[in-house]
Amino acid sequence: MSNASYNNRMKGEHVLVAQESRSLKFTTNGIRGIANVDLTPATCTRIGQSMGTYLGGGKVLVGTDYRVSGAMVKSGLVAGLLGSGVNVEDAGFTPTPALQKYIKDTARFDMGLMITASHNPPEFNGIKVIDRDGIELPASKEREIESIFNNEVPGFSLPEWNGMGLLEHNPDIVKYYRKRIGEVIPIDGHGARDIHVVVDPGNGIACSYFKELLDDIGVRVTSIFDEPDGTFPNRVSEPTPRSLEQLKDAIVKERASFGIGFDGDGDRAIFIDDKGVFHWGDESFAVILNHLLETYKGWVVTPVSSSMLVDEIVNARGAKLEWTKVGSITVSRRMQELDAMIAGEENGGIFYTPFQPVRDGGVALALIIKILVKRNVPLSELFAELPKYHLHKETIKVENYLKDDILARIKKVTSEERRTLIDGVKIFKDGGSVLIRPSGTEPKFRSFADSKSMKGAIALAKWGIKLVKEAMNSI
Repeated sequence: MSNASYNNRMKGEHVLVAQESRSLKFTTNGIRGIANVDLTPATCTRIGQSMGTYLGGGKVLVGTDYRVSGAMVKSGLVAGLLGSGVNVEDAGFTPTPALQKYIKDTARFDMGLMITASHNPPEFNGIKVIDRDGIELPASKEREIESIFNNEVPGFSLPEWNGMGLLEHNPDIVKYYRKRIGEVIPIDGHGARDIHVVVDPGNGIACSYFKELLDDIGVRVTSIFDEPDGTFPNRVSEPTPRSLEQLKDAIVKERASFGIGFDGDGDRAIFIDDKGVFHWGDESFAVILNHLLETYKGWVVTPVSSSMLVDEIVNARGAKLEWTKVGSITVSRRMQELDAMIAGEENGGIFYTPFQPVRDGGVALALIIKILVKRNVPLSELFAELPKYHLHKETIKVENYLKDDILARIKKVTSEERRTLIDGVKIFKDGGSVLIRPSGTEPKFRSFADSKSMKGAIALAKWGIKLVKEAMNSI
């Protein structure tokens, strides 16, 4: 492949590691790229060396989801770390929040590396870098690792043969994660017996624990797509209305209490109620808020991608809402700063500080079951209690190098609108809102809209895409 054709292809992909320029760039979710194109064995080893040089010793916990390329990426990273004098503990197959919880609770690790591309297609892989407190690495530390990789800091750490790191294996992390969920979120087993859950892990890493967790809780379980398979043969790893159609059918067929669909690395979960109705993450977040805010009146954190539903619930309950930029690390760090108990995202992320202030699909599942046991009503009834907002999303493909210009033009033409510029452009209009924002991991712009009517939500989302198209055409 010529340099010209390679560079042209790069513009159309969300490639974060460019081999030929030997450059590394973190995004909102760590490092992402196509296996054996962007994330080659040599590149992964170099990333491991960069991280090892940054740490200067210590110990790193490494885990993977089920993606086919996970073993290759892990082998390269581990080789680079060991060769830099860093000890490595291999957690094997593990959900992202399980790795984070173990790092946080044991305080034995200087860093964690979760090898996953979350919701991206199976040819992709990535590396989420976890700090010693269990939360993704702050941007300032990412920049230091980038500088080492990009040769802005000369030389890797290469100790003598007897100064290299040691490799251990730890098979108990998923078991520990399940146990801690049960301890932090205790659920009355007698009440749980009447609950029937249909689970769709999408052949992703949630396969590693959901059956045992739900058995421990005491609910009845039915599952689909529950065999580990990193090619994701049955549905895409992002839980959406389209990808969870078969989950919806299974709930209705089984007359189940509800269903849950996980993303690829198990940190996000989407719920479908007993009537087979799909609910976006800020709706399930609102159900959890309605429960917690009966007594808790502190800070609630959510990114600007969430709907006005969250704002209305928090205000009605007398708590305080903090909007943030989109991105799990931003939400987690702001929770720490405000000492917030709870946060949530429209994509299904639930952050619960009594367990850990990070996205956690297992915690979301346990909280919903706990609320159902306490209230003893169908999940559809809990959703029906919420103020009614309709949500609609639109996306448009945009080459990465155009994103900044497009966003600047949208800001200019919407200057007279009531809006916030925390992240992208969120415009409050016609009784709802629309967030127009470039993706941090893909060559796309997204338009998230909410309104009191579906017609209004669709109109706002399409208006957002129209603004993107007009800005793109004017460049």
